[in-house]
Amino acid sequence: MKGVSRFAALALAAAIAACGGGGGGSSAPVATPIVATLVQAGSVLPTAEATPDRTRVIRTQPELDIVLARLPDGSVPPEYRAPNFSLVNLLYLEGAGDDDPLSGLSIASAMRNADGSHAIRVEYCGMAAPAGTHRTFGLYAVPPLAGAVTFSQSLSQLPTCEGRSRVATTRIATGAPVAMSPHEHGVRVATNAAQWNEILAKIPPGDVPPQFANPDFSQVAMIYLEGPGTIDPTAYVRIADLLRASPSLLFLYAEFCGSFADFMTMYRAYALYSTPAFQGQVRGEWIYSETPGCRVPR
Repeated sequence: MKGVSRFAALALAAAIAACGGGGGGSSAPVATPIVATLVQAGSVLPTAEATPDRTRVIRTQPELDIVLARLPDGSVPPEYRAPNFSLVNLLYLEGAGDDDPLSGLSIASAMRNADGSHAIRVEYCGMAAPAGTHRTFGLYAVPPLAGAVTFSQSLSQLPTCEGRSRVATTRIATGAPVAMSPHEHGVRVATNAAQWNEILAKIPPGDVPPQFANPDFSQVAMIYLEGPGTIDPTAYVRIADLLRASPSLLFLYAEFCGSFADFMTMYRAYALYSTPAFQGQVRGEWIYSETPGCRVPR
C-alpha cells in the first residue's frame, strides 16, 4: 500500500471486515477475523512487579505508558510508543511467571463477533511454572476495538505451538574472535556478502570451513554470536533456540555459558551458525547461565 501508513492500513482492514469483506448478497451475521500485527515480544523487566491485569486493551497514551514502564528500554519500536489511537489499538499480553526464558505469548486468533464484541485467544508456548521469576510478554497492534474484549488462553509446548515454530541451525565455528577486533557483545546476521565480510573480519583465519566460506545467500543466512567479556577461559556462546513467530520475524535466543564479568574483558567467545535463507528481521535475546546449569552443552 504505497503512501498508506501502517496504522491507516489497519483501520482500512477493520472497515473491510466490518462490511463483510466487500462481497455482495446477504447472509447471517458471522464472526470476522481481526488483523493482529506483532509489534514486539520478549521478557518483562525483572524489577516489574507481578500484576493480575496481564491482558490489556490499550486505547490511550496513559494506558500505554504504564505498559512501557514494565518493558526494557527501546524494546518497543518508536512508531508504537505514541501511536494515533484513532487508527490503532494495542493488545498487551503478559505471562504469569515461569522458569523458561524461551517461553512466549502469541495471539492464536482474534475475532470480531456479530454483536460487536471481540474474542482474543492467546497461546502460551513454554514450560509454565507460576512460581517462576521470568515473565514473557507480547504486544500486538490491532484496528480500533470499540466493543467489549474477552481473552482466553491455551497452553502449548514446542514443537506443537501454533504461534512459534523451530528453525533449523547448523553450528559452523566456535572460539575466540580476532584479538584486535572491536568487542561487540550481541548478534549479527548476514543475508548478503557485505554483511558476511564484516563478520569474517571478526573470525580468525581458518576457523570457517572452506565449504562455508562463500555462502549462497539465496539458500542460507549466517548468524554470528559474540558473548560478553569474561575472566572465564572456558566460557562459550550458543544458540539456545531460533523460533519463527511470523513469516517476517524470527526470535533468536542466545546463551552465554560462563562467569559473567563484562567489566573485565580477558576472554571473549563467539559462535557461527548457518540457517535457511529468510526475509525479515531477527530479534535476539540473551540468556546468561553458569555450569552446570547451562541449557546448551559445549
